[in-house]
Amino acid sequence: MGLFLFLQWLLFFAAHLANALNPSIPNDALSLFTFKRFVSSDPLNLLSEWSEKASENLCSWHGVTCGGAGILSSRVTALNVTGLGGGELAPSVGDLSELRVLSIPGNMFSGEIPASLGKLRRLKVLELQGDNILGRVPNEMGYLQPLSFVNLSCNALSGSIPSELYAFTLGHE
Repeated sequence: MGLFLFLQWLLFFAAHLANALNPSIPNDALSLFTFKRFVSSDPLNLLSEWSEKASENLCSWHGVTCGGAGILSSRVTALNVTGLGGGELAPSVGDLSELRVLSIPGNMFSGEIPASLGKLRRLKVLELQGDNILGRVPNEMGYLQPLSFVNLSCNALSGSIPSELYAFTLGHE
């Protein structure tokens, strides 16, 4: 297990180092490339258009929505992908700082929910249901104050839900 975690960290670090060497790739695109690298199977080729050559067009990629006008026009505000065949949820998703919707249910993801999702301070919708995610819901998820909808059902989660997360979602009903 330790070797697996080290290899994951090395993959994550290498992706971010690649961006430092090629600053023309937008940070949101880098985060999505890392997400794609953590996918072990894409039987429907949903992520086939996600490439460095097309990084300037990331807002037209399958499952990616960017904001409206102004500064958000080129920033990822929603990630909606269903139909992947396994892998893990990449910690790099937490770097999509303008993300409002993370809806990636039924992708057969395993592993744990990355604590880095707690950095998504604008997230309103979180759907991770129907995967094979295990472990605890990270305490960092309690920082997601605007969260109004959460579905983590049909996973192998253990432990309790952070009380801050529970209080926020109840306050938005």
